Amino acid sequence: MYELVPKLTAKKDNHSNLICYDEEDFESMVEFLFILSTTMQHIIIVLAILGVLLNVVAVYVLSTKESMKNTFNSLLISLYCIDSMFLLTYGYLSIDLGYSVIDNTIKAIFSRFIKLLYSVAFKASIFMTVGISHERYIAMRHPLRHRALMTSGKARRIRFLKYLIPIIVTAIILVIPEYMEFEFVWELKNETTTQGLHHNYR
Repeated sequence: MYELVPKLTAKKDNHSNLICYDEEDFESMVEFLFILSTTMQHIIIVLAILGVLLNVVAVYVLSTKESMKNTFNSLLISLYCIDSMFLLTYGYLSIDLGYSVIDNTIKAIFSRFIKLLYSVAFKASIFMTVGISHERYIAMRHPLRHRALMTSGKARRIRFLKYLIPIIVTAIILVIPEYMEFEFVWELKNETTTQGLHHNYR
């Protein structure tokens, strides 16, 4: 592999527009970028934990009150659960990227599974938001029929599943091609170019 080495440039006179970077400047820049990335990772983890806690509170409030049991609130609960899964997987990936020291087969399989959940939750959250908007549109356009349907528990469940099942299935289908991609990587080893095939874990 090529090694990144800071380039020392000679100082120019006062009439030159070239900027001189020495080794000390390069090390300071690397240290600053490291501190910045570490700080952002800590902020992401804190926000993810806070978001999950708020989602749990919202789910508890919507699911315990009998008067709030309707299709709209059921979709909101599903959205909160999906968003919580997204935040948990994103937080794990941030921790794994910044602090991972264990490298074995089990961890690689687990990380791959977490990335799969992350992609599914990301897409399902977007689709669920669109589904909730559609449900509200139907309720406002046909208020009498919507109110009549909400009086039956079975009708509420069927209407809820009509949104939930297509959203989850579509999200999973769209994620499958992401894990069937490959990329070619060329590496220089011992002054000889070797070609390796690696899976793309994006």
